[in-house]
Amino acid sequence: MPRLKLWSSNKSSQGPQEAPANAAVPAKTEILPRVNPLEQLISFVHGPNSHPFLRPMYSTFTVICDALEGMPPPFPVGPALSSATAFLAQSHNPVMHLDFALAAHVSQVEVCQFVGNIDGVLTVLAQWPHSKVQHEVLVKTFENWKLKVEVFMEQCSEAWEQQFYMVFLDVKGDSTLFEQAVVQLCDSLRHSSLRVTLEQFRATRHFGKTALSLLAAGERIEVLKRKHAEAIKFWLANWTNHFDAAAKRHHQQSADSQSGYAFWEVYFLSQSKITWPDFIGALEDYYFPEKNNTNRSAERTACASEAHLWSASMQKGMVGHHKSIWQRAHFS
Repeated sequence: MPRLKLWSSNKSSQGPQEAPANAAVPAKTEILPRVNPLEQLISFVHGPNSHPFLRPMYSTFTVICDALEGMPPPFPVGPALSSATAFLAQSHNPVMHLDFALAAHVSQVEVCQFVGNIDGVLTVLAQWPHSKVQHEVLVKTFENWKLKVEVFMEQCSEAWEQQFYMVFLDVKGDSTLFEQAVVQLCDSLRHSSLRVTLEQFRATRHFGKTALSLLAAGERIEVLKRKHAEAIKFWLANWTNHFDAAAKRHHQQSADSQSGYAFWEVYFLSQSKITWPDFIGALEDYYFPEKNNTNRSAERTACASEAHLWSASMQKGMVGHHKSIWQRAHFS
């Protein structure tokens, strides 16, 4: 790969000359490799820190790379690839993956510019006589690229709705559905760690302010209704599966008519009213102790001790005296 020299020696037009004996010897400066925008572009959609929503674009960029193999790119392919690389660089930090998706949904100017650049690159290469890839392959790649863009925008829209719903649950104080929503967000972003997902959620505080404003104005109610109905159905199906599995494992105990009375006496003796989080916690502790021994449950507890989502200004100015679920260490 060609290299750029950051320093050069003084050479006379008459050829090399011997330096004076007392001349200072310049320190050798590190020689850095030339940055290849296309290689960077591929690393942003295929590397270890690549955004999961962008990874399907890898095949598109490999076709572009093959078409340009060993040849200087025709104008304006070079500037277009550099612009596309600058856009994708915003997604390379794993902590900012959710923020990148929300920004792509809310402000689509940069997304349209990025998509337009790749559209133009594929169009130019399909007509370029020096392309190392056949015209038909580039045309098919362009068609597949448009489909990938549609999927990307749908995923960003779903991520925005999930973050908006999570803000609602946090203000509402529903720790049960909030925990479920964090797990679902973790799965959609293809993370194995809830800690990373929580860090990503905290990094979207500025979008959280917008969500609170929408909630205060009573907007996007249709989104909340749909997300809330989906969440309750998912919770019900999940718990039904747990109950069925527990009944098979503990058939004799489940058949004991006294076991239900024991549950209420142990946890809610002499109580006429109980809160929903307390009821769910008691169910998990009494009937499904193994459910709380998973790695994810331990990770949730660890995350809860250090998670502080909203800033003090948001707490005082927009949420009033409500404490975030994470601040109340209720995420366990």
